[in-house]
This record gives sequence, C-alpha cells and structure tokens, in this order.
Amino acid sequence: MKTKLNVIDGKHYEAVLRIQKELRIYKSKIENTDLIVERSRFMKLMEELIAYIYGLINKNNQEVFKYFKHSSFFQENKVFFSRVNCYYARVLETIEAIDLISQGNHKKNKFGKDLFINEYPKILFEKSTRELKELGIDKKQFQEFVILETGSLPVTILAYFVATKIPKIIGVDSNQEAIYMAGEITRNMNKKEQRISYSHFSPLDYNYSKADIVYIPSYARNKRKILDRIAKTAKDGVMVLCRTPVQFGELLLDSAEVGLNPRFFKECEIKMQKPFLDKLLVLSTLDF
Repeated sequence: MKTKLNVIDGKHYEAVLRIQKELRIYKSKIENTDLIVERSRFMKLMEELIAYIYGLINKNNQEVFKYFKHSSFFQENKVFFSRVNCYYARVLETIEAIDLISQGNHKKNKFGKDLFINEYPKILFEKSTRELKELGIDKKQFQEFVILETGSLPVTILAYFVATKIPKIIGVDSNQEAIYMAGEITRNMNKKEQRISYSHFSPLDYNYSKADIVYIPSYARNKRKILDRIAKTAKDGVMVLCRTPVQFGELLLDSAEVGLNPRFFKECEIKMQKPFLDKLLVLSTLDF
C-alpha cells in the first residue's frame, strides 16, 4: 500500500521530497552514462550515490524511511537502483580479481586481508572475520560451508578459510566467468589447497542437503526465493547467514526479512559498529 505524502507531517513530507529529488538526479545521470564506455564516470557516480545513502542512514532517519519506502518513488525505482548497484559491485570485484590474478606469483600463500590490493575488500574481509568469530563458527565442528553468488573476488571464502578449519568450503555462482576468476585466485595463492572448491550453479537450483552453513551475501538477488530453496532441500539445524539491508540500504539491496519461510527460526542479527548498508541475519532450519 502506497503512503500519500500529503497525509504525513510537514517535516517528514519535506524530507521525503528532498530525498526523491536527489535520487532522481542520480538516476538521470546514471541513465545517461554508457556503463561500459564511460566506466570511470559510472563508478564515480555510484561512489557518490552510496555515500549519499550512507549519510541518510547515519542521520538515523528511520521515521522518514518508513514513508519513503511506501512512496510510489521507492516502488517504481528500487529495481533500477538495486540492479545498477549489483553491477557496480561486480565490476569492483572483477577489477580487483584481474589485478590479483596478474600478480599471482607475488601473492603466494597469502590468504589474509593482505592478499587484497584495495581497501574495500580488506574491510569486507575483516567484517566477515569478526562476524564468524562473534557467532563462534571458528570453534564449532562444521563440515561444509556454502557461499552463494561468490563473485570473481572470493573475500568471504578466504575469510572462512583463514579463521576456521571447515574441511569443505564451496563457492556457488551462476556466472561461469566469476567462478573461473575466483578459482584462479585460489589456485594462484596455493595450488595444493583442497578445502576450497567452486560450483557453476544458480542458487535457486543448488541442492543444499549436505551444507552445515549457507551464506547469502548482500548483493544477492531473489533472497527470499533462495531461502525457499534452502528450506526445501537443507537438512535440519543448518545455519543460514543472510545479509539483508537496513533502512535506505533497501533501495540498493534485496531484503530477506519480509515473508520469511516458516521453516526458518531467527536466531539473532548482527549490526556492525561502522556504518554499513546491511546487517547479518542468522537463521536456522527447523525440523518440520
């Protein structure tokens, strides 16, 4: 149901209008940019857009977001912004992955955050490491960890490889090129490493029957459908770690919280101290 702006108080009305105006400008600039030919311009626009969204979250505009989310603007433009954000994340990963592959001989046996060249993947590596330790995953006897939409830069996979002793770590991605690049990075680091493998599969078709932990990253699409597939094929007691957006982050990322499959029990959620667009939702499968 759409919320009419003229039925909310003046303060929120003006705030929502200002946000819509700013976002229309960003959308227009992105639409008028050739994403391939003008890649540098597109990347700069996305950096500015994400910084703007961060700013809205940091101001704790929860009441404003409630009205903004139910406005016609949000409903009509969410698909556009989430699609370009997913493309932006993939481009960032691919650039870093190409650099790592080209420097493979200089990065041997470096699986920690020092492996990465730019600051962003280092931050993600640290975030994943803090989260798994907070959940005690590094001290439990899990046998199989599956991460979906791995992408060409396997940051989370390497974080779990370093911090845990899980014997089987599987990266799943529907993009064959991403699987190839992630595999090359792993092989370049250590050709004898057997704990990490990759599978070219859609998360909506994958069989989760052997998984102990399943990880769904922030930029994954169709999260609720993925969760339905996990609920259908996973064994009892599987831990599901699903990144889901907070506040204005919902404009850029797919949410998993609404319409959650009844087989899942929400254990907890982890919010990072630093400003992020998402939080980690910790679920477990119930015996039905």
